[in-house]
Amino acid sequence: MILIDSSAWIEYIKGSERGEKVRGIADSGSVFTIGIILSEVAKWCEIHNIDADANTREILEICTDLLEPSLDAWIDAGKLNAQINRGEKNKNKRIGLVDCIIATTAFENQLRIITLDSHFEKINCERIIL
Repeated sequence: MILIDSSAWIEYIKGSERGEKVRGIADSGSVFTIGIILSEVAKWCEIHNIDADANTREILEICTDLLEPSLDAWIDAGKLNAQINRGEKNKNKRIGLVDCIIATTAFENQLRIITLDSHFEKINCERIIL
């Protein structure tokens, strides 16, 4: 079972070579998303003058289900974010809270994360970086 991150969905929307890999993974079934990933995709679409509604709805049609983080996942994400970023002075190397929410939700639901985001390398979660 797989959770496709916004970075991978954006490549899918662009129709890039990596996006084709995402398409193949998505076609294999048992693909999930969460609301915050849809928000990130919608933001990217809006910035690039691409139809956010159509693209997020397409993602929802592809996915088996729309998951939402549990209360524990929300709290664990805040703790994880603080722990990982503790002492990191370079803002560019810090991991965002959104990535931690995605990671804790994936962990809670035993999902692998498909992503292009190297930040996930710092998070102890099962992931495939395209």
